[in-house]
Amino acid sequence: STQSTGLVLSFSYFPFSSTMELTGLFLAIGMLTTGTLNTIATSLQNRISSEGRNGEKNDFEHPYFQTFTMFCGESCCFIAFLMLKYYKMREEERSGKYDRVPESEVKAEASKRRFPLFFYFLPPTVCDLSATTLMNIGLLYTTVSVYQMLRGAMVVFTALFSIIFLGKRLNFQHYLGLFLVVTGITVVGLANLLYADSDDASNPLLGDVLVLSAQLVVATQFVVEEKVLGHMDVPALMAVGFEGLWGIILLSIVLPCMYVIKIGGDRVEDTYDALVQVSNNVYLLLAILMSICSVAFFNFFGISVTKYLSATHRTTIDSCRTLFVWSVSMALGWETFIGLQLLGFVLLVCGTFLYNKVLNLPASWVDYLKTILPPSCFPPEPRKDEQRTSLMDPAASSEEGFGSVVEERPEIKRRSLHEQRMRYYQSLQILPAQNLRLVDIPLSEYRGPSMSSPGTNSERSNHSGPQ
Repeated sequence: STQSTGLVLSFSYFPFSSTMELTGLFLAIGMLTTGTLNTIATSLQNRISSEGRNGEKNDFEHPYFQTFTMFCGESCCFIAFLMLKYYKMREEERSGKYDRVPESEVKAEASKRRFPLFFYFLPPTVCDLSATTLMNIGLLYTTVSVYQMLRGAMVVFTALFSIIFLGKRLNFQHYLGLFLVVTGITVVGLANLLYADSDDASNPLLGDVLVLSAQLVVATQFVVEEKVLGHMDVPALMAVGFEGLWGIILLSIVLPCMYVIKIGGDRVEDTYDALVQVSNNVYLLLAILMSICSVAFFNFFGISVTKYLSATHRTTIDSCRTLFVWSVSMALGWETFIGLQLLGFVLLVCGTFLYNKVLNLPASWVDYLKTILPPSCFPPEPRKDEQRTSLMDPAASSEEGFGSVVEERPEIKRRSLHEQRMRYYQSLQILPAQNLRLVDIPLSEYRGPSMSSPGTNSERSNHSGPQ
């Protein structure tokens, strides 16, 4: 059946059984391509020299300005949200079928909030700003492949925070996955310190520490978002767009202050020099535009992959993204192949897959382990109707939410949306922060049981794609 996506793909000569499969492949390739381009474009900017305000050629080293461009890309998701909303309204007008909640219910929902919805995105945006800036600074000192691999440390920090703040209980497979991730990070870090060329990484230890510190901030962001946004129904594209707009607002205030402040005779961030360098080098301008566009499309494709496929697919795609970034970096001559780094990468991927249950331990192994390990290592699994996507999906930091889980559980979609919402709230105590942050079902589509009409739920169950 044709899916309502706003994007029609119907090439009969492709060897796919349905448009759905073709669309899923297109979204997966789009996410992989734009994710790779984003990391490569950011690293490319650091390698381009351009004439600055002092008339001398210098490398483009402006991490705070790069964070600003990242938020510009995220804000484009809000434009995409408005376009898709407009498209849906036009479809409703054309078909004559309207599915909207009465204005009184919308106002009642809004009255429960102490502040306008937009202001609730300020705390997580501050965390996002800090983490992105730390990673941009770290990328100045380490290789792009190590930078991408070390982002997998987010699994460890978020797992720790989920235990402390959310009371989540991990089983043996989770701990085994975390052990492999930590081992992989250690091996990758050692390979970078022992074998990295000074031309590839000017200060690998400092760069690695900054990238790892950024993952700690990202894990904090997940907890903040769960506390602040976990009870709200927010379309994913709108949420990413709101964070992008907040980032632009904050950096419009912070960047001028950093221009004035000097440390060791140098400005903390010379935005004027960055703009001059961009204006004097067309390749630098193209790299920045590529970075902005790739951020926007990566978020869009990521949200769509979670809705059409699953969070498991996103974990796999993001691991492929790391491999692609590493391959492109070596092809461009930015770094050399290190066998020890490959070993670390394999351990990282295996650990992430085990934690996310992309891979599972054989049942015979689990049965044997239960005979030698205490029962606390194997806590009971949540009921089937309460299961959600796994905690650590490094690729899905900003797009997963309740809507994506509904797409993965068609049996729950047949229930009323009101009941879905109630089950979602009741399960907060056992769910990870990352999966609570964004909701792909707009507020206007929620109806209580008394508002449901015959055929409504079945129609919604056949609807997928960006809202």
